[in-house]
Amino acid sequence: MASNRAKGYMDWNPRPETVQLIGQVQEVLGGSDEQLTARQVFYILVGQFGFEKTEQAYARLCEHLVKARRSQMIPFNAIRDDKTDEIGGDWGYWAPHEFWDELRESSRRYRRPRREGQEKRIELWCEARGMGPSLARVARKYGVEVFATGGFPGVTVTHAMAQRVEEHNEPTVFLHIGDYDPSGESIYDSMRDDTFAFVAGAIGIEEARRKFHPFRIGLTEDQVVEHQIETAPPKKSDGRSRRWEEEGRIDSAQLEAVPPELYREWVQEAIEDHTDLAQMQQVIAEGDAEREKISSGLERLFAEFDENDE
Repeated sequence: MASNRAKGYMDWNPRPETVQLIGQVQEVLGGSDEQLTARQVFYILVGQFGFEKTEQAYARLCEHLVKARRSQMIPFNAIRDDKTDEIGGDWGYWAPHEFWDELRESSRRYRRPRREGQEKRIELWCEARGMGPSLARVARKYGVEVFATGGFPGVTVTHAMAQRVEEHNEPTVFLHIGDYDPSGESIYDSMRDDTFAFVAGAIGIEEARRKFHPFRIGLTEDQVVEHQIETAPPKKSDGRSRRWEEEGRIDSAQLEAVPPELYREWVQEAIEDHTDLAQMQQVIAEGDAEREKISSGLERLFAEFDENDE
């Protein structure tokens, strides 16, 4: 049976209160230097405009965002959706000059590995899958790979991390950022303990302690209190919530409720704590000099090609 939902672009005449909400959404999107997920928009609305903080309100917001985008009140590319993976496809060059243009552009992106000569390697892990691209904006400057799990990872994930720890001579720093709630902390604890156990089983406990260094960046109770992050009682459906309450913990908070510039600052500080910045600057300078040399050589090659092509 066909759905009655709108397809493609649509005309939409929302109610006055919805028009006001869309205006607030536009303000939120206009004040961000990156694409936001619908959940991030929701938490910013809650914090800045007193939007109702319930799952029902979030669902209504998502419906409004779909209609606002279909009616072109909000650009489609303003909201990020990370639920689809692109795999495979056809590719090629329509003419030789397209290849040369790509090669020229590629030479401009030449750089040395940022972590060349570093005494530690770093993996940055995030509980929320949709926040991976935002964290990567910071991490890529330091040559750090970002992993986003979307909740509790399977044993394949922790075993793979353990293998990377074993394969590299330098110690691995495991940085994790996630929600301040029973599940968020449990995800970090589980990943830390399982990875360590795999490494210790392969190379021994003492060597595992030398090579594996876990740190939780956030969210922490102190961060929630200091920055007045929006909170809510832990989910009753989570069996860990009872112990959370028995320990006298404050209400839980979601990482997506934190302003992007704030959690990116936490991530940058955590990465720099384990990075020799002087060594990295030297590597960057060497890469810049090599890029200039490569570009000069390619320009001579391009000129020769252009002459022969004529």
